[in-house]
Amino acid sequence: MGVLTGLIAGTWGEVLAGLAGGAAGLAPAKDAIRGARDRAAGRLPLPENRDLVRGIRTDYLAALDKVTRAHAAQLAAGPASAEEHAFAASARHYLDQRLAILDAGRLDFGEVTEAEVRHVLDDMVHPSSIEGYAEAARDIRRRAEAEALGELATHAGRDAPPLFRRFFEGDGVGGLGWYETYALFVNERIKTNERFRSIFLAAELVDIKRLITAADRRIEALGARLQAQIAAGFQAMAAGFTQAETAAERRHREMMEAIAREKGVPIPPLAAVLRRLGEAEVPPQDIPARLEAAAERLLALEARLAERSQDRPETAAARALARRRLDAGDLDGAEAALRDARADLRERREQTAREEAALLGDEAGIAQLRLDYAAEAALHREAARLLDFDADSAWDAWQRAANALYRNGREFGDPAALRAAVTIFQDEALPRAPRATRPLDWAMTQNNLGNALATLGERGDGAALAQAVAAFEQALLEYTRDRAPLDWAMTQNNLGNAMLTLGRRGDDAALAQAVTAYEQALLERTRDRAPLAWAMTQENMALAEMALGNRGPGAALWRSALARVEAALEEYRPRGPFNTEKAERLAAKLRAKLAPPG
Repeated sequence: MGVLTGLIAGTWGEVLAGLAGGAAGLAPAKDAIRGARDRAAGRLPLPENRDLVRGIRTDYLAALDKVTRAHAAQLAAGPASAEEHAFAASARHYLDQRLAILDAGRLDFGEVTEAEVRHVLDDMVHPSSIEGYAEAARDIRRRAEAEALGELATHAGRDAPPLFRRFFEGDGVGGLGWYETYALFVNERIKTNERFRSIFLAAELVDIKRLITAADRRIEALGARLQAQIAAGFQAMAAGFTQAETAAERRHREMMEAIAREKGVPIPPLAAVLRRLGEAEVPPQDIPARLEAAAERLLALEARLAERSQDRPETAAARALARRRLDAGDLDGAEAALRDARADLRERREQTAREEAALLGDEAGIAQLRLDYAAEAALHREAARLLDFDADSAWDAWQRAANALYRNGREFGDPAALRAAVTIFQDEALPRAPRATRPLDWAMTQNNLGNALATLGERGDGAALAQAVAAFEQALLEYTRDRAPLDWAMTQNNLGNAMLTLGRRGDDAALAQAVTAYEQALLERTRDRAPLAWAMTQENMALAEMALGNRGPGAALWRSALARVEAALEEYRPRGPFNTEKAERLAAKLRAKLAPPG
């Protein structure tokens, strides 16, 4: 709980102290709110919350698991009712299912609600020093406990029995019930998981915004009373001018009053503009015209702020707030009100774009099932354009679009699709995954680019084949054996395939390089670790050895190649005919080469 309390306690103490002080504290309170906004604006943008929800869902279920295990231990230690035993068995079965889904790396979205995230966040960011929030946090806790207990009861088909309820509420679990355990697990995840912490703190900004809004409302509630005080202050200030002001100050005051009367604008914003003119060292003779022009702009701006009848309520409220702050001469505050409203709209727009992109991705999945790879690529392209504000998400969508085109070219012999895939990898995906900041994504893109180029090369494009070799070598700069051993091995295998194609066209050195690349791949693509990938690389190595054997006395190379193919077949045959038939044909060719003449 201390993670968030430390973030906001100082700022909100300043705000509340300012509010308690009435008019005298209004400016410090506003400054404190602006400081909170500035700090919030500098934080990470709110990302997709899949990792956040998965983490919190795991901790939510883990806390239930702890309670059910403690309850089961109590049942084993002494007599208990059949109802307690039946409920424990049902709860255990349900939690095992849910935890297994999470352990498999999937997320049971049907069981996850945004409320689960909100419960733990709300409880953590509601300090008791803010009026009404301590009671709200208690209500949130009660709702969270009721939902968690209800989840088990629903799947057990019965209400939780008395003994289980006592454990759930903390009696018999070392003083910690489900909710305290849940919050403890979340805090531990925040301390130990850097990615979760960054996403959690970004999501927390939603709650900071709500606290800011609440404080703003309290400030605005003082408005009517403070307006009179502010007006009286300006009158007193004007009276004081006649006694202590300089000749220049008197001229400026009289000029402001005349412009205010003529244009029908309040004095405070003109005074704020006059201060800015002085700070900018505008020549005195230019000030009257500049101030009059500012009054015209102020009138036009206030008219725009007032005329929008079709705005959403939140936007209309922001415009009204900006206008009040303008009238009070608070130019920074007016700007902040509009900037905050714009940030809200942008957040909504980006969330809508994410949701639409997700639907496009689902639709693309159906197109892929129909083998309509061109349609799949078009849908991923559309999703990528929607997500252009988020380089990571846009990169992923562009990768999917290019891979769909690659499949279209590889499976249906469409060279135009392969060239389109190459263009997307080069022009859209690579710029969004810079090597300096996202080295592994950059390497993945280089490898995928190499695959598309190599397929073009296999179909006769010699320049593309040379580019494929270069792309695989680029990928290996970041896909190192230490950092990403299986990706390194995959790329070595792909490099070997490109070299094999070059070698079959008469380049003996390329054949030798292909063998070396396959040998490297097999250092990590072991039979125990990745049996099918191991078999494929063994078959590729056999092809290279057969080709080398064809160039001269090759019996030893052919025997080695045959042994590799037969070993690969041991892995292929249990998996069906797809790879088996091709390998059987290769084995038959090798046996024929090794058969005695006649």
